[in-house]
Amino acid sequence: MSVIASIFVVPITEELFFRNYILRGLLQNYKPIIAIILSSLMFAFIHIPFISLFYEFLDFSLHQTYITIFGGLLSGILFYKSKSIVPSIIFHIFWNLTSYVFK
Repeated sequence: MSVIASIFVVPITEELFFRNYILRGLLQNYKPIIAIILSSLMFAFIHIPFISLFYEFLDFSLHQTYITIFGGLLSGILFYKSKSIVPSIIFHIFWNLTSYVFK
């Protein structure tokens, strides 16, 4: 996947799905903190390289999962507090950009 897509396209689509669709739906049935935590866990779940769990030679670290949960929590809070998807998209773009710059 190209760097440009990873920095711009992926954050937009992930935020539209996880915050605008999943989190918005969860907020209709759960308290905000529970909805944000659930959507963050779902977000982290799709970022786990599952194949790595079965093969020792592939690199898998729970550190990346913790970082993704933290990013999901921040995006969820931004979405909830602002009542807009735009702040979480901007945050996610800068998060991905930073991860490429400091790789």
